[in-house]
Amino acid sequence: MRLWDTHCHLNHPKLLPRWRELLEGVEAACVVGWDLPSSEKALELAKASGGKLWAVVGVHPHDSAGFGEAELGALEEMAKEPEVVAIGEIGLDFYRDLSPRAAQE
Repeated sequence: MRLWDTHCHLNHPKLLPRWRELLEGVEAACVVGWDLPSSEKALELAKASGGKLWAVVGVHPHDSAGFGEAELGALEEMAKEPEVVAIGEIGLDFYRDLSPRAAQE
């Protein structure tokens, strides 16, 4: 059996110390960022994994307040890296409204 995890957060501070151990038995995984620092960490893990991890970079709608041109530029630069396979943790979350709707849009 081949196992792929299409959405994980091995870049979370609680999981980060054990990320290699947690991959045992998994052929590959996409590590998803939810803000700029976690996206950078996802890319770092992907580069260190020897082809077992892929990075997904983005900013979750809950963290969209304060997202501007500089942050967009940083995501665009990360997205150019070959280990980045998607833009993720993006979109609209009007259910919780943790960031203003205009910022999410």
